[in-house]
Amino acid sequence: MSPAPPRIVIQTPAPEPRFSRGFYQVEEDSLYVPFHPARTFFSYLDSDEISLQTDNKGQLVFLQLQLPRASWNVTPKLACPEATVTADIRLVDFREQLPAVTVTATADKSTVRLAFAPASTTAAYRLTDSVVCEVTPDARLAALWITGIEDDRAAAGMAAWRKQMKTGTAAPADEKSSPRRRPRPA
Repeated sequence: MSPAPPRIVIQTPAPEPRFSRGFYQVEEDSLYVPFHPARTFFSYLDSDEISLQTDNKGQLVFLQLQLPRASWNVTPKLACPEATVTADIRLVDFREQLPAVTVTATADKSTVRLAFAPASTTAAYRLTDSVVCEVTPDARLAALWITGIEDDRAAAGMAAWRKQMKTGTAAPADEKSSPRRRPRPA
């Protein structure tokens, strides 16, 4: 029997705007999504393909997808749900196994949906400027959407972003103006 999607607690509205960014590490064929750098790793939820790392309050610290983008299923008209409410989402489970993740992406692979449950969701919440969360009717994590994914070599982009976060100069993700945005092979 497959593990159930992780249980979550939702608080709306979130107390402050949050930023994150998706960095595709070209050399490692992995997607990394760091969240606020001031948070400290405490626990994780993972599977063979994905790891969700959290702080001691259950907030996401880091997401790592260990599937090459060449294996991501392309859905031509894939569109991230409109999430108008920013929420503070906390993962309740710790050190548990995640169900197998289903990965779908736009043709240019700048947006990806990581699904942990069938498509029956009740709501979508904005976690950060570039991450949206879909929730099941019984308050479980159905899917995570990452938008504005950038190619990154030798983690230079991620290091620059973390420095901007620490100095307070980070800006919301903007897919069209990102200096690291490069066309991706289909």
